[in-house]
Amino acid sequence: MMKKIRVMHLIHELCLGGAQNGVINLVNNADTTQFQNAICTFVGNGVLTERVELSNTKLFQLNKPPGNDLSLPLKLFKIFSRWRPHIVHSHGWGTLCEGWIAAKLARIPVIIHGEH
Repeated sequence: MMKKIRVMHLIHELCLGGAQNGVINLVNNADTTQFQNAICTFVGNGVLTERVELSNTKLFQLNKPPGNDLSLPLKLFKIFSRWRPHIVHSHGWGTLCEGWIAAKLARIPVIIHGEH
């Protein structure tokens, strides 16, 4: 039996928006026999959180305060080290730098970025 591929999606928050809707559609429609998804929000979950099907998706929140937070890569590194994703997929410019740094430190084999 093949292990599921773990995909960690990074997004600022799950507020109303196209990127947020796209991430939720990705995780809700992924083949659950092949993929296990997680969503990590930087500032909080937001109003669209209720749309996430939690049976195959884990949620993480960083609760980032307004402005720059130089500790974000370390916080992400800790999450990546525990959950061990095979793929980190950042969504939007605000998650790219911190997500890339943390994924490299955690030796995540695949890093994907999407601008929506």
